[in-house]
Amino acid sequence: MTDHVAPVSDCSVHNCDFNHDGCTAYAITVGGSQDHASCATFIDTSATGGLPKVLATVGACQREECRHNNHLMCDAHDVRVGPGAPEAWQPDYREAAAIAADAGFFRAVWDVTSTADRIEPGSDAWFMVPGERAGLAGHGVVVSAPYGLADPQGPPGTRLVDIDVDVLLPPDELILLPDLPEEIAAACPKDGGTAVVSHSAGEDLRRKWSRHAAAETRDGLFPGSLPQQAVRWSLTSRWENDAEARRICLAHHGRSCSACGLDPEAVFGPDGSGVLQVHHIVPPGFLSETYVMDPVTDLVPLCPTCHAVSHRGFPDPFTPSELRRLLTSRRVPRQDPVLQGSLPSADQLRAEDDARKLLGLRSRRSPAD
Repeated sequence: MTDHVAPVSDCSVHNCDFNHDGCTAYAITVGGSQDHASCATFIDTSATGGLPKVLATVGACQREECRHNNHLMCDAHDVRVGPGAPEAWQPDYREAAAIAADAGFFRAVWDVTSTADRIEPGSDAWFMVPGERAGLAGHGVVVSAPYGLADPQGPPGTRLVDIDVDVLLPPDELILLPDLPEEIAAACPKDGGTAVVSHSAGEDLRRKWSRHAAAETRDGLFPGSLPQQAVRWSLTSRWENDAEARRICLAHHGRSCSACGLDPEAVFGPDGSGVLQVHHIVPPGFLSETYVMDPVTDLVPLCPTCHAVSHRGFPDPFTPSELRRLLTSRRVPRQDPVLQGSLPSADQLRAEDDARKLLGLRSRRSPAD
């Protein structure tokens, strides 16, 4: 058992209520996972916390696997707290990744004091994780100009930016440092912080990022795969971005557009896979806080063109039947909803027959059927 109490020698997590030129908590608890430690005492509210002086120590350590853990105390010489490893994120890395995946982005505040004069709104932000398995972890976009701390007691000269983090990779799927372009690997901050790289190195990094397995399995544009000036972002219903809801919708309705009948994979082959989108057909005015989405009844598959046109309806989006009427009025032939290399099922044939009746077309099935 140790009688040593490890002091907190430095803390660079400036949005913690205990950080006033150092940690002013009486003691912190070290938490985290097997791979990364985190400060379980972190608090981010509008309150000013802590003692009037900096004297924090490690009061307890939850990481029994750590070689410095001695009877749940820390016998390290000292402890430094700062961003960098996934669990340094507040909320933690996995929660932040889940928020980004569900909502489309996660708003983070980042300390850019050392590079503030070279960062502009609209810049790409690439997140690196240091340590033994250092690598590229995620992407975001700078959405504010650098600004100072509102707290007059905060570190002087500190400059922050707001970043919308749109992708964070699972910790075991990082693009490791040796696999990144040379300039990126050399510029990567070893102990947190920020670095600005050249345009050519940034484009090399983008190409590497775009080839990651996550880009191949993601529906739609993979954030970071195109320069920001080539991208225009728009908000969509979160139900339309729910991967599991999309899977259930397509499993029930099939992989043909409910309006025009286009099956992208049948027409374009494997390159058409994942092109079909899902559309939320419940008008926004009918949604309440207690609303629970049913992927079978509330979502329908639409091709990108029909989906875009559906959202031009006012005050509510066009329904698939309204889109079919628009196509009929223009005498646009409906595509045959048949998967490449497969025979339609009896349910598909009946659904197609019903659709043809709605469009005022003759059934292609004989009376005996």
